[in-house]
This record gives sequence, C-alpha cells and structure tokens, in this order.
Amino acid sequence: MSDQEKWIYGELLMKRWDVSRATLAYFVKEGFPAYGEEGRVVYESGPDDTSLDWVDRYRYKLSDVENYEAANPHLFGASNSDTKMEQAGMDAKEKREFGQLKREKEKWDASIQAALLVGMFVQEKNQVLKRKDVKDQLYKIDSTLPDTAFEKIWKAIPSQYRHKGGRTKDDT
Repeated sequence: MSDQEKWIYGELLMKRWDVSRATLAYFVKEGFPAYGEEGRVVYESGPDDTSLDWVDRYRYKLSDVENYEAANPHLFGASNSDTKMEQAGMDAKEKREFGQLKREKEKWDASIQAALLVGMFVQEKNQVLKRKDVKDQLYKIDSTLPDTAFEKIWKAIPSQYRHKGGRTKDDT
C-alpha cells in the first residue's frame, strides 16, 4: 500500500454517504473493508460483536469508497441538489411534509437495521432472554430508537427466546 493512499474515517464516511452507523456496519459486514491505524485490513466481512462502536474507530481507503460508490450508485440516493430539485415545485406545506417523511424513513431504516442486529444477538445467545437484556442490546446498537421500536422488535422475537416472567431456572 502506498504512503500516498488517502483515508476517510467512519464519521466522515457516514456524512458523505448520509447513512447511519448501523448502515455503515452493514456494508462492512457485507464485505466493505475497514482498516486499522497500521493500514491493515481489520474487517473484510464485519466483526462478530453487535456493538457498533468499532465503526468510528476504523478508517476506510478513499479508493475503496469511490469504487463502492461507483459499483452501488443505487445505495446512496439523491444528492442535496437532487433533493432541492424534487422540492422546487412544492409549496411550504408540501416541503414540510416531505421533510417529515424523510425523517420518518431514516427512523424506519435505523429500526430495521437495529432489528436485524438484535436478531443476530438473539441467535448468537440461543437461549431465553429477559426483556432488559434485549433492550440493553438494542440501545447499544442505536440509543435514538423510540420505545415503540423496541416493543415491535421484542414481539417479533420467537417466543422460545423471550422470558415470560417469573424467576428463571438460573435464579434458583
């Protein structure tokens, strides 16, 4: 690797792509390479842990970023100028509603990604889990999600993995 290689860190990459930490983690888990400070590939297919703190710690080669963008233009949506063009014929009320819908979509996308990671957590544990443990894991993944998102995720977890109350056999 040349000394002239340009790098971009996780926070800047998330801003560039206008994606959440969970989405960038998903890209890494799907094969987008993340590098450590020494320039070695740290993750070629994502870490096993479900915490997303690692996304900010690592850096990404600018050439990889540009190649990924070129290969997947559909993933990164409209640019800001495209959004302004979309809003050009809207009145104030329509622009406000458009903004609200965009924020709702962002919340929806984050909830779906968090649900996927919680599902992986449940599968990895492969045991009956208490609500508190699952809720703690969800908020490690994304602390901005509303309680309603947790309730929907909790209900979607198969019943054999949900603790239904009372003392567990481990508590005796």
